[in-house]
Amino acid sequence: MYRKANYIYYGCASIFDCIYRINMATIQSIYLGELRTQATHLESGTIIYTDAPKDNQGLGSCFSPTDLLATSLGACMLTIMAIAAKTHGFENKLIDTKIDITKIMSAVISESTTVWNKATKQTDVDIVLFNYTSRARAYTILATWPEKSGATMENNDTGGRKEALGVWAWKLDALQPGERKSITFSLSGLERGDWTETEVLFRGSQDVIGATKMDEKFLQEIRRQEQLFKESEDENTPSEQTLDQAPVASAPPVVEEVAEPAVAPPEGQRTLFGGDV
Repeated sequence: MYRKANYIYYGCASIFDCIYRINMATIQSIYLGELRTQATHLESGTIIYTDAPKDNQGLGSCFSPTDLLATSLGACMLTIMAIAAKTHGFENKLIDTKIDITKIMSAVISESTTVWNKATKQTDVDIVLFNYTSRARAYTILATWPEKSGATMENNDTGGRKEALGVWAWKLDALQPGERKSITFSLSGLERGDWTETEVLFRGSQDVIGATKMDEKFLQEIRRQEQLFKESEDENTPSEQTLDQAPVASAPPVVEEVAEPAVAPPEGQRTLFGGDV
């Protein structure tokens, strides 16, 4: 009778539930009001407070619950590294190791791969877009490709259109929450190692992690330079009538060099002509 009263006193449904609660509980959390909580580590008495972030009705005065979730992952990584270092006798070298944690609650993420296909002797490009937000998102995705180097785009089932020399664009249907979209194509006319990284850009209101927002002024400058280059080629290509009238020994035509775009590209971005900045 005493035992039964004892575990009923602790609010347990059974003696086994009571043993679990008494022996296994390590943290006690209490709601303090105003979207704040207090968490106590029962063994040491250490207390941590949480507050809802400013973008979710809180004051952001301390860690939010999701901050602690991200922080625990980083702390776990450092602890595992330290255990391994201690085992091998160089834990002191790990002191002051720092990690920076960026918590992303909702985002659209882009991942891309550029791989040489040994079987087809082509470079395969795969661009994947994930919508991890709670709203539908509409984007135009752009990608650089080595058109100037003589490459040919193949197996582009998504279609799209040419935006400028070395830039292809796909206007996508709205991505629903949790949806993913894949864009794939192959590049022929290249050797292995000629094209190893594809720059992915985007147009849209929501930022895309893993892609660069398209600088429209830079794109316009690329188009202008492309047009100048074509006009320069046309001017220096003699017509049939000119060839008939021209003397046999004539000086070779002088091709005017086309200047680089006057508008600087975004920092860290490859040029849209396919080369490095």
